[in-house]
Amino acid sequence: MRVRVGTAGKARNPRLSFVVQPTMKGAMNDLEETMRFDPDEGLANLDDHLNRLSSAAEERGFKFDRHAARNELQAATFGKRRPATARLVLSPTGTMAIEVKAED
Repeated sequence: MRVRVGTAGKARNPRLSFVVQPTMKGAMNDLEETMRFDPDEGLANLDDHLNRLSSAAEERGFKFDRHAARNELQAATFGKRRPATARLVLSPTGTMAIEVKAED
C-alpha cells in the first residue's frame, strides 16, 4: 500500500481506535470577552474583563492564565492609533485567540 505525504489518502490503520471522554466540567464551548480599546486610555475596564473571564473559566473547568491574557491583550493593542474593539476567545485548554478590529 502506498500513501502520499500531504494527501488525505484512503489508507487507515484499522488497529488504531480512539475513544475520547470529555475531561472538562460543563459545556465545551469557548469563552469570549469583548472590550473597548482607546489609544489614549488603553483597554477599558481591563481588570473587570479579566475577572469575569477568570470566573467563567473556573466555573467551566477551563485553564486560564490571567497574566498571559493581560500580556497578550497589551501586545495585540500596542501601537494602535485608532479606537478599536478587542475580542479574546479562550478555549477549554487555555489557548487564547485575540482579534483587534478598528472602529469605523
